[in-house]
Amino acid sequence: MRKYLLLVICFIMILNFTNCENDDVTENSIENPDMNQNENPNPITLNYDFGNDVNRNFIGRVINEDNEPLAAATITIGSETTQTDLNGMFVMNSILVKENFAYIKASLVGYFNGSKSIIPLDGENVITIMLKERFSVVREAGEAFTLEYDEYAIGFSGDFVREDGSSYSGPVTIAFNYVSPSDENLYKLMPGMLLGQDTDDEANLLETYGMLTVELTGSANEKLQIASDSELKFPIVEEQLANAPDTIPLWYFDVDHGYWIEEGEATKVGSQYVGTVSHFTTWNSGIPYSNTKIDITVLNQNNIPLVGIDVYAYPQGGALFPIILTTNQDGKASDFIFTNTLMVLEVKGHCEETITTLNVGPFPQGSTSVIPPIVITETIAPQSEIQGTLKQCDNVNVTNGYVILRRNDPNPVFYTISDGDFEFSTLICQGETSFSLEGYDVNNFQSTGENSYSFVTPITDVGDLMTCNDVDEYIVYNLDISTTSFSLSEQRLVLEPFHASIEPDRLYIEKTLEEEFIMDFNPSDGEQFINATTYETDNNFIFKHDFGQSPTLNWRLFIGSIPIAVNEMTLSFSEIGAIGEYITFTFEGEHVQIDDSNIWSERVSGTARVRRDQ
Repeated sequence: MRKYLLLVICFIMILNFTNCENDDVTENSIENPDMNQNENPNPITLNYDFGNDVNRNFIGRVINEDNEPLAAATITIGSETTQTDLNGMFVMNSILVKENFAYIKASLVGYFNGSKSIIPLDGENVITIMLKERFSVVREAGEAFTLEYDEYAIGFSGDFVREDGSSYSGPVTIAFNYVSPSDENLYKLMPGMLLGQDTDDEANLLETYGMLTVELTGSANEKLQIASDSELKFPIVEEQLANAPDTIPLWYFDVDHGYWIEEGEATKVGSQYVGTVSHFTTWNSGIPYSNTKIDITVLNQNNIPLVGIDVYAYPQGGALFPIILTTNQDGKASDFIFTNTLMVLEVKGHCEETITTLNVGPFPQGSTSVIPPIVITETIAPQSEIQGTLKQCDNVNVTNGYVILRRNDPNPVFYTISDGDFEFSTLICQGETSFSLEGYDVNNFQSTGENSYSFVTPITDVGDLMTCNDVDEYIVYNLDISTTSFSLSEQRLVLEPFHASIEPDRLYIEKTLEEEFIMDFNPSDGEQFINATTYETDNNFIFKHDFGQSPTLNWRLFIGSIPIAVNEMTLSFSEIGAIGEYITFTFEGEHVQIDDSNIWSERVSGTARVRRDQ
């Protein structure tokens, strides 16, 4: 079953690779679309050289706070999107970004959106994004109130508006989370990077004193904003309290462009920073510093790149929490550091131990500083070169795939493959003797399964890995339920066997064993399910799923005496095969019931791949 699941989502990752209009990001001229006065104000310009358009490759992983992989998360880079597989992995190659800036966004139902902004390398760019599970409370509009948790607080006047600026009354769902600067997962949890635009439009590197996200929705799941200023209180962590300034700038995260924008300030009151904000997004209390770019390379004694190595960069006598650079499969990493100060670089092994330390700098502002290669010899840390070839079942090399090396460390090493062969060096933790390796053929949706090996020094040759585990039929979807009294978000996976038939005027899919699952659609406006394109369905459709647990879905236009306000579905076919071949499509829809002032809203988005029976 696990192999099926792995391959199901791997297939989705490629299936949903779509195109849309490219973001317009240019040097010294970055503007947001027009927004009403209650939304994030427009940044004017950012004095940072974003560089020219370039194509770059990305491999990454999306995880939760327990370091568990998150499947079917939507990944967006520029105008391209894909989804993560069951390992939380995604691979996106030849993506158009800026030479000195790439913004990667991740979203999944039930979690706050996550993102990462990086200086993209000419080679693989390694991304890890940690998503935080949504926590929310419901309050009524119209009365002032304050939410206080773990020494941080959010004050509300009680007045709210919709996106169009109209006043809102009724229940307000408030989702919020706080990220401490001392959190060991800060660099995985925080949005973007610590690049900020100050009130003079200058680019700054921020030392964060904490980040607070607040999102508001109404009873119909519409986005809301505050109608008047709200007060935020950030705790000052013990490590920063002694040197915390009396006032500190506030910065909001621009979700369109991937960096912070200065707006207002907070005042130190005891062990908290207190400030007011005019809109809600993610807010950061942070001290700005001048910055420069640093490039590093980490190699073993044979000049083989060390992949997945974290390098912590501290300014001597400056910020208490490090900038973290992670090497790609060329052993390279790049990021911003503080200028005009001596920097300490700590190279970490895969078990978080410091294996070597060096001092570099100081560096002038605006330069790109290339650090001489950091060479980790066997006397510093034991290591092994992992070699092998990833092959298809017909013995042909895999040309679009990856391998994952797992050990006791929660952070696996992943390596993309373009010609079958792979060779990378990894450090061996003290007392560690074995590891596991899995390979994936992205083009053909096949896996090797997870195989165990023993470390051999200096070279561990695993030979040929055959990707012969296949996937056949599945349906996977994200469910989001919102009512006046509760909300629910989860992912559901429905596996074969299915009966599936398609005619010009009807698509019918039914699971034939175990849980009850039915999709019964007709095209609207006289269209026909013939071509692989996008269709709006007739609203008198059935979408039903009873898997023996609550809630059971039963989408149809009439359910007894309960009035149905919305019943709509969109299907986007990528494949309509002949009998015995596949029907492959994505679907997205909404179902709303209104009964005795209770609004019950259900939304789904998912992917189906079933073999056509008739």
